[in-house]
This record gives sequence, C-alpha cells and structure tokens, in this order.
Amino acid sequence: MRMIRLARKLAENALENWSLTHLRLPVTTTVTELVTNSSKAASGSEIEVVLRLQGPWFRLEVRDSSDVIPEVPAELDLDAEDGRGLWVASHLADKFGIDPGPHGGKTIWAMWLQDRPDEQCSPLP
Repeated sequence: MRMIRLARKLAENALENWSLTHLRLPVTTTVTELVTNSSKAASGSEIEVVLRLQGPWFRLEVRDSSDVIPEVPAELDLDAEDGRGLWVASHLADKFGIDPGPHGGKTIWAMWLQDRPDEQCSPLP
C-alpha cells in the first residue's frame, strides 16, 4: 500500500536526519503496523503520521478519524483475525498508548529512548 511505504520512508528519513538509525527496525515495523491499523479503522479518511523528538525520546504518532479505541491484546494470538499488529507495536516500543482525540478520532503513539542500546532493538522472541 502506497500510504504505508510513504510513512515508512518518512520515518527512515527522520531517523537518519536525527542520527537515530539504530531505531530503524522497531520504528519502521511499528509505523507499518499502526498505519495499517488506522487505514482499516478510518477507511477513506486522512491519516496523520507525526515524528518528533521529545526530550530523551523519539515519538511516533499515528492519528485517524475513527472513534473506536482498539484493545491491545495481553498475549499474542497467532490465530486471531485482528490485534497482532498492536501487540507487536506495543512490545517493540519503550512506551505505547492510545488516546482519544479532543474532537473525535484517536492517536496511537509509541516512544523509544533515543540512546537505547542496539541490543534492545532486536526482533521479538
């Protein structure tokens, strides 16, 4: 999907510009999962991707117009139809949350410490 490729490229460029390429795997995987989730939840609506530095943190936000707040599964269920992407994203990030928007919609966000050691960025077990 073109939207996902653009969001991943945006994240890759931001990480490179901010010398945070060691976060590439968890951030681009999380971008893919969150943009995919938002494109399904808010079909036909705009999705906004925000990347920023916030103190010692790198923050990713994906905003959409859907008022539905998805549940993040407590455990990974490989047979489930939905929820795997949010589970993966929540486990790749140092901090993760979902906030309702002030005028509807929602923001799903993830944060990583900028000085996170490389070994913490390995794939999930």
